[in-house]
Amino acid sequence: MKKVFLQAIFKHSNQLCQGFLFTAQLHTSTVRLKLPNNWYSKKKRKIVDISSMALSPEAEKILAPLRETVKEQGDLVRKLKAEKAPEIEVKKAVAELKARKKTLEDKELELRPVQAKFDRSKMEDTLKRRFFYDQSFAIYGGVTGQFDFGPMGCAMKSNLLAAWRNFFVLEEHMLEVDCTVLTPEPVLAASGHVERFADLMVKDLKNGECFRLDHLIKAHLEKLCSEKTTTQETKNECADIIVKLDGYGKEEMSAIMKKYNVVSPITGNDLSEPIEFNLMFQTHIGPSGTLKGFLRPETAQGIFVNFKRLLEFNQGRLPFAAAQIGNAFRNEISPRSGLIRVREFTMAEIEHFCDPADKSHPKFNRVADTEMTLYSACDQMSGQPAKQVKIGHAVSQGTVANETLGYFMARIQKFLIKVGVDFTRLRFRQHMGNEMAHYACDCWDAELLTSYGWVECVGCADRSAFDLSQHTKATGVKLCAEKKLPAPVTQSVTEIVPNKGPIGKAFKKDAKAITEMLSKLSLEEIEKMEEELKTGETTLAMESSEGRSEKPNFLAKMKFPDLSTDAGLKYLDEFLLDKSYACGYALTQADVEIFEKVPEKQVSKFENVQRWYAHIKSLSSEFKGLKTKEAGESSGQARTAKVKLTKDMVSVKRFEKKVHVEEIIPSVIEPSFGIGRVMYSIFEHNFRVREGDEQRTYFSLPPIIAPLKCAVLPLSNNPEFGPLVADISTRLTECDISHKIDDSSGSIGKRYARTDEVAVPFGITVDFDSLKEPHTVTLRERDSTTQVRIGVDQVADTLRNLSTGRTTWQQVSAQFPKFEAQESKS
Repeated sequence: MKKVFLQAIFKHSNQLCQGFLFTAQLHTSTVRLKLPNNWYSKKKRKIVDISSMALSPEAEKILAPLRETVKEQGDLVRKLKAEKAPEIEVKKAVAELKARKKTLEDKELELRPVQAKFDRSKMEDTLKRRFFYDQSFAIYGGVTGQFDFGPMGCAMKSNLLAAWRNFFVLEEHMLEVDCTVLTPEPVLAASGHVERFADLMVKDLKNGECFRLDHLIKAHLEKLCSEKTTTQETKNECADIIVKLDGYGKEEMSAIMKKYNVVSPITGNDLSEPIEFNLMFQTHIGPSGTLKGFLRPETAQGIFVNFKRLLEFNQGRLPFAAAQIGNAFRNEISPRSGLIRVREFTMAEIEHFCDPADKSHPKFNRVADTEMTLYSACDQMSGQPAKQVKIGHAVSQGTVANETLGYFMARIQKFLIKVGVDFTRLRFRQHMGNEMAHYACDCWDAELLTSYGWVECVGCADRSAFDLSQHTKATGVKLCAEKKLPAPVTQSVTEIVPNKGPIGKAFKKDAKAITEMLSKLSLEEIEKMEEELKTGETTLAMESSEGRSEKPNFLAKMKFPDLSTDAGLKYLDEFLLDKSYACGYALTQADVEIFEKVPEKQVSKFENVQRWYAHIKSLSSEFKGLKTKEAGESSGQARTAKVKLTKDMVSVKRFEKKVHVEEIIPSVIEPSFGIGRVMYSIFEHNFRVREGDEQRTYFSLPPIIAPLKCAVLPLSNNPEFGPLVADISTRLTECDISHKIDDSSGSIGKRYARTDEVAVPFGITVDFDSLKEPHTVTLRERDSTTQVRIGVDQVADTLRNLSTGRTTWQQVSAQFPKFEAQESKS
């Protein structure tokens, strides 16, 4: 018994905690099996170098020629754009610039000084073994691009989001919302997602594996160009295709596949014809299937559509910011790289609304001296490396577009460092002209260096007034703010006044839609209508998207089976389920094209088709006008049907009014965090291996986001420790300190190792000295493994201050006596 007691005492020493150095000297010896480093992984070990940002003079000499080639190509791109050269020439020059940039960046990473070796497989094995996260539905074989967070991962994610909420929402007095995930199609059509969120893909005809077509063709042609047997003529053709690839449609890409024999790069099997694949998860809202919707691809649209309510809540004042944390969904064709590219992911987004004419920020002076690593578009074009710049200087020089954008960039950096990101592996890269969204004024990505290379984790963009403008156009609801003018201004107003009585009598159920259309007319359209009314009547072009039907607006985009067959007509019958064509239906060219393909003899079998067919047939007088529309006009485009209005139905009114405010559509500055990517980068940046013992791995996570803040470890199973352990646990709970009690039979050193592995930053050990009055315990810090002796009545408050960042371990070490080793007991 004495030997076991001495063993427990001895294992509590600081020396033993740092590597179990003396286990073999004990009478009750233990055997530790030496497991292979990748024992848990089925994959090949992935070991990469952890590099610093600094480059040596020797490395710069090697990179100088590459920088010069990038600069030359960047100058060429600028020249071609300035001279308004043909688009194809500009695209070729940009493609070559990208290739040279990639070569330069790869060489830069290769030449950076190596700080340490990083074993990705070992880290991923630790994360899975301790169930931070793992692939969803693993017992069924797993689903690519989907992950479940276990107890430690869930707690860390929760702490990370809580830190984000405190840092941004509370400190900046933001308005937080939580909007629905299910989004009706018209909302995402207005924002541009329906049109833009689609890619072409192909399938392996034997195993069904899918590939994104433009990436597949590019990789295939690049491989073809690298082969020695390929002629120069073929190489030139391939290079030309790669440059033009973004502009090719389904037919052109299909022809390229056949010409160059593009097959599956994995199996060599033949591939299907190109298929249009929408990256949004589509669904139907409600049991009837009439309201088409999607799982949201971003959280931002929920904030934009609630702008009016948020502005009212903020008493009509600008600037203000709204924030939202929630899940978004993108049906990636090829998800990969763990948490970096997934199909369901958590976002934390901010939409800061401000006056487009005044993007200054009242707190900018507080962050103006913040040093940041900026990789501007100009430096990218010139082949120059990222530079350390004060954000105040970057804004004053125009590198960063405005103070508000610069303020949020500095705040993003401060937050990332606070939650564990390595500053030396963080940079802000500016979007170049060819990758900037058409509505953005400026955009910077916070990129983190990982074993996968530079990963975009946070975007910070000036989105201008695009989203609010689009939703205003789509709904007719003004999403604008009022700005007080320095002095009153007299304005001339011209408006059209509908006479609802005659309009209602003439158009019945269509009257509301007509009145809404009249309210949206521009000044030029009103003046034109006024001239026409002098002759007695005028016409109003009705938008099909403004009618009572949503489905017919998308007829042109639908791909129906052969409509001469029952199967095709059944498909059309289901599509027309909502029967909305029976009232207020605006005829489109798509109706005419489909109408002409439907055999009249067969329509009686299908109720919805029969009613639709009869209704379209009654409008046959309008067919000719639709067929002679200008080439290139979409068959589902607006203003495809016209109604006649007379003098008694509408009139034009002119008057002057004095205004004290002007309406403005606010600009939006948007910081957008990909929480999964940030988490993965933090894991990589904080993964450690104990010196001298490769089997002991741990995560050096900051206490603020650590899954558990503390472990309570009784030195042995002595029943006298029970009441004191329970008392300490109660005190910790009262101070909101998450903790676990580990009273397992393992040695104290092994229990320390277990808690280190799940990133627990502090450990309280209850030993035999703790039983004496006044009661004390030892408090251990994970990274340094140093310990102090502290009173039981002080430990909870001390841990609370450590966990929230109000105090540091260095301060605690200076305040309390250092603990070296437990005294022997008889």
